[in-house]
Amino acid sequence: MDELLRQAITILRGMWHRRWLGLAVAWLVGVVGAAVVYKIPDRYAASARIYVDTQSLLGPLMAGLAIAPTSTSRWG
Repeated sequence: MDELLRQAITILRGMWHRRWLGLAVAWLVGVVGAAVVYKIPDRYAASARIYVDTQSLLGPLMAGLAIAPTSTSRWG
């Protein structure tokens, strides 16, 4: 356990001595990442198609409720 604690302290001291390098690398990664995200074009697209067969769908539903449409008119 003592060896593990000593090893952790050694690693933490090494990280503390190189903290400015770590901060610079974090900033560089952040700036490059922001530039890449900024360059991505804003493209949003959506499309939808709905196919309805009115003869088979509306026929049973409207049976007895409405008069069926005809292709000829009595006025002309």
